[in-house]
Amino acid sequence: MTRPTGSRRDFLRATGALLASGAAEALWPQLGLIPAALAQSAPGYKALVCLYLGGGNDSWNLLMPGAGSAWEVYRQTRNGVYSTQNTSGLALPASDGSGFVAGQTPPPAIAVSGGYGVNPFCTELAQLYEEGHLAFLANIGTLIEPITRATYTTRRRPPQLFAHNEQTALWQIGTADNAKAPHGWGGMVAGRTALPTAQTAGLPPTITLSGHSRFLAGNTSSGLPLFSFALSTSNTSPAASLSEYGLPGRSANQFQQGRLEALAALLDLASPQPFTDEYRRILARSIELATEVVNPAFASIAPSDPVNLPFEGLDGSSLYSQLRQIARMIKVSADPGLARPILANRQVFFVSLGGWDTHSGQITSPGATAHHARLQTVSRAVNAFFRSMQAIGMADKVTLFTASEFARTLNSNGDGTDHAWGGVQFVVGGAVNGRNVYGRYPSLALNNSLGAPVPGTDPSRGETLSRGQFLPTLAVDQLGATLARWMGVSDGDLLTLFPNLDNFRNGPVANPSASPTFAYFSRTIPGLMQGV
Repeated sequence: MTRPTGSRRDFLRATGALLASGAAEALWPQLGLIPAALAQSAPGYKALVCLYLGGGNDSWNLLMPGAGSAWEVYRQTRNGVYSTQNTSGLALPASDGSGFVAGQTPPPAIAVSGGYGVNPFCTELAQLYEEGHLAFLANIGTLIEPITRATYTTRRRPPQLFAHNEQTALWQIGTADNAKAPHGWGGMVAGRTALPTAQTAGLPPTITLSGHSRFLAGNTSSGLPLFSFALSTSNTSPAASLSEYGLPGRSANQFQQGRLEALAALLDLASPQPFTDEYRRILARSIELATEVVNPAFASIAPSDPVNLPFEGLDGSSLYSQLRQIARMIKVSADPGLARPILANRQVFFVSLGGWDTHSGQITSPGATAHHARLQTVSRAVNAFFRSMQAIGMADKVTLFTASEFARTLNSNGDGTDHAWGGVQFVVGGAVNGRNVYGRYPSLALNNSLGAPVPGTDPSRGETLSRGQFLPTLAVDQLGATLARWMGVSDGDLLTLFPNLDNFRNGPVANPSASPTFAYFSRTIPGLMQGV
């Protein structure tokens, strides 16, 4: 491969010309059309927000039986109620006060409609549920096809069921039989629903505040690749502007010019042609996008703007600042009344919070520590985000959902829990038909099966293995397809995003006789989202 001469001059000339003309061949080109973009409106804005709980959340302590015999099964399975005398216990006191001892146990579960109990440190989530803005998804997990204990060894199972990396990838890809697939379903949804560049001032429709994720990798219907835009939580420069380098061809002083030339030289050494050319184009687009579009748009938001107010007083966790920044990005992407709006029509966001791999120290005190502290953070952050969307009139246009690679074993390992399979997730938004639990909430018993039911339980609502690892009765694919349809993906295009989707709708194992525990034999989750 021959390298051209004069690379640094070529770099400066090429980037300067690119920025002046807005011409580029790939990704989201034509950044020079900023004035035209700012003069247009954003029809039908919608956004998805994926909140990933990295490590495997013990979600059976997020939503649990509220009281009565179902709670008693839960209590026994989880080694009793945690107390200062029973530190290996994982259960929480019932919503009617059963098992509660002041100062020795956590508070009782919060009673909500349907006979359920919500974790006592998640008061905000319980309120959102009762208001009809939040729905829980019971026993959801990665699946290739419906599966029962009787068919566990004969039907196809996702690879490396209890491994973090593989299950994270499968949740984000949207197909449970290929952890190496290059694209995620969030990126594919964005690629099929987002408007052309002139509407968005060049901003990609996929935006991350938690580094690279497979979830946001995708392409358009024509095969154009999408690369997610990285946003920071900075108040002043949410997009990295590389201001110390100046803008190529735009009144850079001698020091900025020198730094730019040094950067070009490094690119020449690190990346042979043709990669150098494409990388310098990406760099040039990124610099202009940050300097000319994103940062000025954020600067046009007044500190007293209603989008900021629900987050006041929240600090101590990156999740608060991540969701606050997404709220602000939605504000500048959908409000034509701002001085420097961006005006998108579809966006997909990714945020994450780690620390959910609770092999030890899952509950460490009667108060909000360890796992409970993380759940409290999620509850407060999600509530602030939804209230922010309400404040700017975007609540019914934005849907947030949680994901985690798997749930945890029901019984304790002595100090915590281990990797399992199906668990509980939730969806929040004004378009969510909330105050409901979708899927089948199971009896929380160990080693439960249709062939050998545990007395006093209903294994038809979900079967477990020996330590309480649930076989999912709702597929990740069905959640993804439901949210994709709400975003505007056609029903005919769903199989492109979720190739295994129809394994849950028809065929030899997708029916009540072959898969009696499975919740919905349909592509989407019935009733979850308005208009789907």
